[in-house]
Amino acid sequence: MPAGPGGAGPEVQSGLPRRRRHCRKRPTGILQSRPDSGHNRLPRRADRERAALAWAEALTKLTNKNVPDEIYEAAREQFTDEELIDLTFGVLAINSYNRINIAFRPPVGTYKVGQHAVAAN
Repeated sequence: MPAGPGGAGPEVQSGLPRRRRHCRKRPTGILQSRPDSGHNRLPRRADRERAALAWAEALTKLTNKNVPDEIYEAAREQFTDEELIDLTFGVLAINSYNRINIAFRPPVGTYKVGQHAVAAN
């Protein structure tokens, strides 16, 4: 595909994220039983970031209808009350957008920039 407006390459035009060069593929023959966000495997992540990712994942999955105690305690150690509330509302907002998209099954890949713009008088 040729470069688009402003020199954007095909990965930008398609809306797909660029593949990161530092990401490694899983070795051949190793199967993964369930999707893994990988936040516990990355030593470069700060404790605060790891706690935020674990909190977001726990709120999204709600295993046994609650957040596990160890995840709650880790989040409380890293965030103030206000920060944890802000993080929680951010996760809830994103999850609600995802649920709406799941429910209404919008067509994917058909949006054209400006299609909903109001014509100027």
